[in-house]
Amino acid sequence: MVRRVPTVFFALACALLPLFSALLASPAGAHGKSVSYSAWHLGEEGAQVSVRVALLELSRLGIPLPLASPPHPANGGREVGRYLAEHLQLITPDGPCTPTGEPAARPSETGWLRYRWSIQCPPGIPRTIRSRILLDEAPSHLHFARVTLGGASGSASEAASPRIVERVLTTAEFDWPLGTSHTEAEPAAPGDALAGASFGRYVGLGVQHILSGWDHLAFVLALILLARSLGEVARLVTGFTVAHSLTLALAVLGWVRVEGGPVEAL
Repeated sequence: MVRRVPTVFFALACALLPLFSALLASPAGAHGKSVSYSAWHLGEEGAQVSVRVALLELSRLGIPLPLASPPHPANGGREVGRYLAEHLQLITPDGPCTPTGEPAARPSETGWLRYRWSIQCPPGIPRTIRSRILLDEAPSHLHFARVTLGGASGSASEAASPRIVERVLTTAEFDWPLGTSHTEAEPAAPGDALAGASFGRYVGLGVQHILSGWDHLAFVLALILLARSLGEVARLVTGFTVAHSLTLALAVLGWVRVEGGPVEAL
């Protein structure tokens, strides 16, 4: 008996080929994902925050950019710092908390800028991290926020065992509600993990990342051509999606760090 399953998948691939061609021609189909990172150290009366953004991403803003790291204030560094402080905030029910000074440029790796500043908040009231970095210029931008709880002040036991929680902020969810002290962070919704980022969330981001790049979709098309049954299609596509989700999780946890330039060149 002649098997017709491969023929069915070949016909399906041919039917999807015009869609992939259109995505290939679209400027929005680029592989690179727009990302930025922040690290927060919470205190009773505010926080210290360090932000890292690629120069390539900041070029979307149309403002002067420094070419050296750390940037000199007279060479575009001050404008970038002000933008970051205005678009990455710690807010309360009464409004944004107040920066205690201008963001200070810090040394960073080639192609990236890093800024650090302090924020003052009234004690004992709920606080929320809000990131609007590049969301107007790149709606698919992802901001990876990491918060260190405890260790900033308090008892010796707190200082000895700080706790790190993380969240990915997007255009659909750009707020991260925190607790009222420097030792707690509240889940954003019932059922969310305290760490602010569950495996299911990373799977969802992995799916979005695949759908946002024509090269990913072309690879999925190749998998369909190789598969000989619906079961094989499900296994191959699921494996590809889970692998992307795992690498996304490893990146935000800081366990894996790969330079983007050589990867994109491949």
